[in-house]
Amino acid sequence: RQRRSDMEEQLPDALISMSNSLRAGLTLPQSMGILVDNTAPPISEEFGLLLKEHRLGLTLDEAMTNMSERVMSKNLDLVITSIQVARIAGGNLPQVFEDTATAIREISRLEAKIQTMTAQGKLQAFVLGGLPPLMAVLIYKVDPKMIAPLWEDPIGWIVLFFIAVMEI
Repeated sequence: RQRRSDMEEQLPDALISMSNSLRAGLTLPQSMGILVDNTAPPISEEFGLLLKEHRLGLTLDEAMTNMSERVMSKNLDLVITSIQVARIAGGNLPQVFEDTATAIREISRLEAKIQTMTAQGKLQAFVLGGLPPLMAVLIYKVDPKMIAPLWEDPIGWIVLFFIAVMEI
């Protein structure tokens, strides 16, 4: 999981690097070779394996599919799909890389925002869930006779039951 996370973090910069290499006139495998030489693991290792598979006789599409199956990253799947579509349709691959890098960065930013808001919601639920028992303890400390009917009277037991159900 950590390796996948590190790779997804490196992916936008790798795409920009490959885009610049393609604009300089290199082929896609050559730009991947430069990426392998100039980046840190894990992305350099994965693209290195892709290039080794390609040199051993697999097509570039097959090697990219193998890398996608190894890494299991939705962002990498997006990149590989965009490369395959651009190669088949004859699109501007450097521009596709830049657009994909921008999209991945935006997706990562939104996911981080969602994670933050989810954590905030969990904390609010914890605080609001703990408030009724805390208030019951405080009332008991101030005046035990005020809260005693909850466990001394059958109607109080029913009220406690519904309180517990609502808390759960």
